[in-house]
Amino acid sequence: MNYAHNVAIDVYKRHTADYEGENMPGRAFMNVTDYSNEIGTTKLNTATIDAANFTAQGGLLTALAASTEAIIRGNVAGLQLQIPTNGGNIAPTNPDAQIETTWLILYTDDSPFLDPGTDLVANPGYGKPFQLSWPCAEYAGHLTTASDEADLTNADMIAFVNALEALMVSPYGGDIVVTSIQVGAKDN
Repeated sequence: MNYAHNVAIDVYKRHTADYEGENMPGRAFMNVTDYSNEIGTTKLNTATIDAANFTAQGGLLTALAASTEAIIRGNVAGLQLQIPTNGGNIAPTNPDAQIETTWLILYTDDSPFLDPGTDLVANPGYGKPFQLSWPCAEYAGHLTTASDEADLTNADMIAFVNALEALMVSPYGGDIVVTSIQVGAKDN
């Protein structure tokens, strides 16, 4: 799939009690279409998005979308920081591509400080666990034997985890580390 960099900004900021001012995480969204042409959306926190890093964040989101294709049955239908995708409105040909079949991604905030290099602003989210649901999961070839756990040594999973960790930050703004990916909800 060709992910064009015809980029228009559409960023949402998460307002939490732990953040004030301009350094809140940005937001990225990835829409996935299933066989029934339903759309599931994954919402991601990203680094604060501004004119200086917008193109780089768009590139990271594009790389994440490309790596997602190998681990889901559905089609990536659209990205926001608004990055349109070719074929995004076309339903997948695989009838098992259902938004209700998900990956459950567990991750932690891995940044003790929110101001790397200075280390004066402690990160209240450091070490906290979070989870994320990813629609249209493709389990075949991606699970460890007799398990509901993804095989994180699988090449598709390695590419996905690397792309996700490069783009996403926790709700507090710290870097993330994926700790586990497992079967989420199943539609079969």
